[in-house]
Amino acid sequence: MAMGISFMKLPALILTCGALLAQPSRLDPELKYIVNPKASRVEFFVHSTLADVNGVFSSWKAEFKVPTPRMEDVTFTLHVASSSVSTGSGSKDKLIKGKNFFWIQKYPSIDFVSTKITADPGDPLKFTMAGNFTMRGVTKPVTVRLTLDPQGNHHGTVDGDMSFDRREFGMTYKMPFNHISDSVRVSFNLDVQGTPALGTGTATRSRQ
Repeated sequence: MAMGISFMKLPALILTCGALLAQPSRLDPELKYIVNPKASRVEFFVHSTLADVNGVFSSWKAEFKVPTPRMEDVTFTLHVASSSVSTGSGSKDKLIKGKNFFWIQKYPSIDFVSTKITADPGDPLKFTMAGNFTMRGVTKPVTVRLTLDPQGNHHGTVDGDMSFDRREFGMTYKMPFNHISDSVRVSFNLDVQGTPALGTGTATRSRQ
């Protein structure tokens, strides 16, 4: 009788090991999952005829609640200070902070609150997160595509990506000779670390 693993069983073993390695680290409800704001980013993208707009927010608060080891049971909230947006252009910043867009004096916060997280049956590192998105006093249901990148020892990154129609939030402004897309893409990249503390994981990013 041959010793060890037969060549007939080797391909199945390789597939099994690969599937196990692809699984994200199990969450630990005993830990507090903290976002490192210096290694994280929250931004948006809009296409326009003359030049695309990329805005980055420097002041926000992200919070994870981890009641069980299942990613599907996690809840997530993100609160963004609209006044903290920067595009790298003073004239663009003045326009998007005004009444035609974010209207920061009247609506200082942009908020997202998750309602459900669903696993992707074909990829253990991908999820769909449903939630309520509030901007300019209007709340709409949205879907965020999540991708996890576990890096061991309860550390990893969470990438989120969603799109919305700005007209649904009262942003109907049009510029002459420069078509601004109605579709706005929002993304975040959060560096998350589980630490030995009970409770929730909260991260705050303020202006530097």
